[in-house]
Amino acid sequence: MNTEDQKYKYTEKHDVRDSGIELIPLETGLPRTCVPVSKIEDDCYDWWARHEAKLRETAAGDADVLFWGDSLTHFWCAESGVDNSGGLWNDLYGDLRVINLGFGFDRTQNVLWRIENGELGRCRPSLMVVNIGTNQFSVSNAYDGDTPEDAAAGVQSVVFELHDRTPDAIVLLMALFPRAGREREIARTNEILRFWVPSIPWVVFMDIGGVLGTESGRPREYFYCPDLCHINRSGYQVWAAAIAPWISRFCRRRN
Repeated sequence: MNTEDQKYKYTEKHDVRDSGIELIPLETGLPRTCVPVSKIEDDCYDWWARHEAKLRETAAGDADVLFWGDSLTHFWCAESGVDNSGGLWNDLYGDLRVINLGFGFDRTQNVLWRIENGELGRCRPSLMVVNIGTNQFSVSNAYDGDTPEDAAAGVQSVVFELHDRTPDAIVLLMALFPRAGREREIARTNEILRFWVPSIPWVVFMDIGGVLGTESGRPREYFYCPDLCHINRSGYQVWAAAIAPWISRFCRRRN
């Protein structure tokens, strides 16, 4: 299926305009944030090798909780990349039925591609933790950035796609974390998502930005790596504490 066919397939399947927020003109198709595509950016790991590894991992179906996202999720654990948490992932989740499906530098369209290309495997999770969208504002030679409205549309598309494939699961949607230089974009995206989520009974919106950031949305350095984009061990401890009741409720230990 070519990209144009994917676009129209996806437009028909999930028109986020029905959410009550007019994100795009009615006469157009969905923005690129909602159209599945594979790897866009180079990062410190092999994107394709990680995808193949995750296909093998999820094929066993041994997971109650799946974490979907970008480097904020990926670099929580020491898997084919940087471990910014200092081993915290293994300490907390090493013996639990949890799989990390974070990919550094991913955007919403990359997550959509990974979902459509088998990364759920045989898993039937009870809970999915989703933290995606900040890289819609990462400008590079390969990508010129998105508006908050298009970023929110992409996040919504990810949530809908996951629900279509795992309708019994709860989606725990994280608000975008504070990030230096992107305060306005992050705030607007979170505003749109916060308004939308109450109409969706199987989505829970969780915003820990008030802890990780200041009132103006600037990251608190104590919780961040020097780039003020990625969180450090202290930041991951905040995230882990916030979601702990949900993990305890839905996740079992591995056999």
